[in-house]
Amino acid sequence: MTFNGASPDAVARLATEVAEAENADVLFFSGAIESPWDQEFTQLVRAKHSRPNVILMLTTYGGSADSAYRMCRSLHNHYPEGTISLFISTVCKSAGTLIAVGMDELIMSDEAELGPLDVQLMKTDEVFEWTSGLTPVQALTSLRTETFKTFEHYFLDLRLRSGMQISTKMATTIATRMSIGLFRCIYAQLDPMRLGEYQRAMLIGHYYGARLVRANLTESALEQLIAGYPSHDFVID
Repeated sequence: MTFNGASPDAVARLATEVAEAENADVLFFSGAIESPWDQEFTQLVRAKHSRPNVILMLTTYGGSADSAYRMCRSLHNHYPEGTISLFISTVCKSAGTLIAVGMDELIMSDEAELGPLDVQLMKTDEVFEWTSGLTPVQALTSLRTETFKTFEHYFLDLRLRSGMQISTKMATTIATRMSIGLFRCIYAQLDPMRLGEYQRAMLIGHYYGARLVRANLTESALEQLIAGYPSHDFVID
C-alpha cells in the first residue's frame, strides 16, 4: 500500500519528523466518517495523546455529521491549549468539512478540496438515492419567485392591453386567480411534514458547526458552507 506514491515506511518516517518539528501528534484517518470508526478515532486520540499539538491527516468523502462532531470534539478535549491542524491531501468532503470547521489551522495541497455542508437525506421511495436538504428550500424559493413574476405579468398585461380600461382592482383579482390556477397543483405536491424534516436536518450542520467553529471562521462563512453552494459535490479549493 502506498500513500500518494510513498511507501508506508516513508510516510511513517515523515510523520515522525513532522511530529518532532511541530511538537505535535500526527494522526491519519482515511475512510467514511461514521460509526464505529468515530469511536475508534476517539479511542486512538485518547491513547496516543502525548504532545500539546495535533495534526490530523484526513481523506474522506463524508458520512455522518454526528460522527464528525464526536471526532472533532475529541480533539478539542484532548488538545485544549494546543494547535489543532488539519492536513488535506486530496478529498475532504461533507462531514469532513464539518471537521475542518473545528480546526485552528488548515493545510491543503494543490489537489485538496472541501465540500459544502448541506445535509444529505434519503429520497422517499428510492433505494440508495440521496438528495440535499437544500432542495425543497430552493424549490420553494423558485416557486415563490415564479409565482410573483406570473402574477406581475398577468396584472400588467391586463392593464396595458386594455388601455387601462380594466381597473387595478379587477386586474389584481384576475391575475391572482390565474396565478393560483397555474401553481395550485405544483404547491399541492409539497408535503409540509417532509419540508419540516428537511428544515430540521439542515439545522444539524448549523448547530454542530456553531459548536465546533474556531476563531478563524466567521458566522457568515459557516452559513456559506451550509447553504451557499449549488450542489453537494461542489469543489471548494
